[in-house]
Amino acid sequence: MDFEALSARITKCEEDIKNLYSKTNKAEVNQARITEKLDNVLIELGKVREAIDTLKTRPAKMWDKLIYGIIGAAAAALVSIIINGGI
Repeated sequence: MDFEALSARITKCEEDIKNLYSKTNKAEVNQARITEKLDNVLIELGKVREAIDTLKTRPAKMWDKLIYGIIGAAAAALVSIIINGGI
């Protein structure tokens, strides 16, 4: 092989290496973007779970308020009957 052929091959190899580095860099950038988006999705998923947990406890709180209201009304009625001498 002559010097020009070797020089051309070396130049071609250098270009190929630059292209590989460029593609590798693009892949790293894309991976970083994907990781960032995944982190955001996980954060939002955590918020959704918290909201669901809050909604799950809401009916129980409503029933508790209803029971307390019934007990309070019964106690008030009983006290009213006792005060008015109805028993």
